[in-house]
Amino acid sequence: MPHVDALSRQGYINFLPLERELEFRQLQDSKLKQIASELKYKDNEEFKLLDGLIYRKGNDRLRFVVPESMVNAIIKVLAL
Repeated sequence: MPHVDALSRQGYINFLPLERELEFRQLQDSKLKQIASELKYKDNEEFKLLDGLIYRKGNDRLRFVVPESMVNAIIKVLAL
């Protein structure tokens, strides 16, 4: 069909919920993958595994561990 091109087609967006995207990215990071593996079997003073996500233990709350591959993207979003 010559009248159909990429611009006239409805795009497909592969969208993951934020939590699943973060979990996926954490598991792609070799350091965080190792930490997650260890947290499945034993507690850690610095980190906690909760619903598949790695958090750093803070004084009064858990803080999400940002994978290295997402740092620049998060900085760009926060700078808007």
